[in-house]
Amino acid sequence: VDFYGRTTAESLKKQDGLSRVGYVMPPGGSSISVDPIAVLKGAPHLDLAHSFVEFVLSKEGQMIWAAAPGSHPGPKYRALRRLPVRPDLYQGETLGLMIDGSEMPFEQAKKFDYDGSLTGHLFTPLRIIVRVMCIDAHDEMKEAWEALIDSGFPPQATEKFHDISLVSYELAGTSIKSTLKKSKVDAVKLMNELGSFFRKNYKEAKQLAEEGK
Repeated sequence: VDFYGRTTAESLKKQDGLSRVGYVMPPGGSSISVDPIAVLKGAPHLDLAHSFVEFVLSKEGQMIWAAAPGSHPGPKYRALRRLPVRPDLYQGETLGLMIDGSEMPFEQAKKFDYDGSLTGHLFTPLRIIVRVMCIDAHDEMKEAWEALIDSGFPPQATEKFHDISLVSYELAGTSIKSTLKKSKVDAVKLMNELGSFFRKNYKEAKQLAEEGK
């Protein structure tokens, strides 16, 4: 996600403004979306909520997302590195004040042709896969990755770490998708099974790496 890439680059900036991390999105390689904002039904302070939404969408509010910290109209303390949703800001003075103004999201979006039939049905399975593979098993994954780095990525350990056989594209669109639709009990059971699979793999990968295999 661009936000994570850009904020990481920002956090690693040196005094000369350079960072060892950058974010690059290949032209036409990804869709571009915006962060939603809304007023909840039954909001206790409706007028205040409407005023907040109006501010966020105003020129001043949008530039807080995009301009450099400590400058006007940027934030006070740190760069937020978000792209404004208003097309009129990508020109003239406001464009020049944006940290990531060169991204030109409205132009990049024209280069991407989304075919919902290819991936739309995989959104829910992918969310679950990312969770069980990277979030729930994060500690084990991190320990295995550190062991791989320390050992120079020996072949058996590396292969075990990258084993995603239970969450292939085919399975994501068939058995995983259908199981998630059955019931919450079935969904939790599947997540536990997949989570155990990845935890086991990461632990084995760590052991193999420590053995130099």
